[in-house]
Amino acid sequence: MKTTTYDYTAVDLVHALKKVGVQKGDVIFSHVGMGFLGKPKEGSDKDSVARIIVDAFREVLGPEGTLIVPTYTYSFCRKEEYDAATSPSLVGYFTEAFRIMPGVLRSREPIFSAAGFGPRVVELFRDLPPTSFGVDCLYDRLVRKDASICNIGVGFRYATFIHYVEKSVGVPYRFDKTFSGIIREEGKKIPMEMVYYVRTTVEDEDSMPDLSRLEDDARRSGLLHEVPLGRSVVTRVGCRELLELGAAAIRKNPWYLAHGFYTHI
Repeated sequence: MKTTTYDYTAVDLVHALKKVGVQKGDVIFSHVGMGFLGKPKEGSDKDSVARIIVDAFREVLGPEGTLIVPTYTYSFCRKEEYDAATSPSLVGYFTEAFRIMPGVLRSREPIFSAAGFGPRVVELFRDLPPTSFGVDCLYDRLVRKDASICNIGVGFRYATFIHYVEKSVGVPYRFDKTFSGIIREEGKKIPMEMVYYVRTTVEDEDSMPDLSRLEDDARRSGLLHEVPLGRSVVTRVGCRELLELGAAAIRKNPWYLAHGFYTHI
């Protein structure tokens, strides 16, 4: 009997994206974990897998759709200069491979930069304010564009968007901290300050993110769409719906999105 040497195909991925509700013209923010899916039929080297995922999004979104991927560098937190053209992404192989693909633009954000393609990218990235999670930040703009978070392989619980939700309401375990640094652009060095909604202390386990309750509530309410793919799953949830669900729950218990939820009931 012939054994299967792959876990999914490019066609399977296209079907999964459609089944979770991704449509032509959508604006999508995606966290991708290539390795969690297993091996695709079309090629298992990392660059091939990255292309398979991007091509699937391009097919489903069409030319009128927009895909945005995190390319976080934490540059100012690390006391490093930030250059949108050269600073490598620190959040996974896919994000770095995506960043350098032809036609991909990157935001001028020295902590939580993002990269993307599509007709909405320029307006989403243009003149972003000096705040990672405050008013008019990228995540705020995604809500106003009725964007969705569609994760590949990593499930629902990878969503930096939750810090925007926390900031929009206010939580007791985070506060605004200003980081200063240098942005390099076209040979120039530009001083800049950036506000990041940081945890009160990294040693405090109670303040660690915990999206398990949000995931359960999103699933029960029908907001979370999930389809198995390979060894993992593809998920999608609307940004506006996630904001409304999370904000309402935080107002009931400010520790809703943190590890210390049960300690602070």
